[in-house]
Amino acid sequence: MDPKSRLTLNGFILDFNEWAEIIYSFVEKFYKKYNVYPNILLASDPTFNKISFYAQIHLETIFILEDDGSSKNMDMDEYSGVNRIVFSDCILDFCIDYEATLGNFILMWDQDPDFSGEPIPEEEEKKTITLQFKKIA
Repeated sequence: MDPKSRLTLNGFILDFNEWAEIIYSFVEKFYKKYNVYPNILLASDPTFNKISFYAQIHLETIFILEDDGSSKNMDMDEYSGVNRIVFSDCILDFCIDYEATLGNFILMWDQDPDFSGEPIPEEEEKKTITLQFKKIA
């Protein structure tokens, strides 16, 4: 594999109340360093669980991105956790890093990502939500 086909930047979340803003600040650093946006966020399962928990608390800043590209406000009964986040200039797919510690993450741009893990059962796949973060002015 060409070493330039995968770029990384380490990040950390100290205050999960600000998780989206923190991740986006590292997205901006990534872009400044590499002149390309990341497409993967690697973090531990506990980190993703905390992100999902805090996203649930702040649903007013989170929208569900529909398959047709439109977005809508999220209802609590629709919320089951986060598997992807859409910022205005990039989309980050969440991937578990079993060696990462709570709060630490790696932003990655992978030219040819290989998601060769176990497929998500269809009934669970329908419950996953793609979140679109919008800053409140």
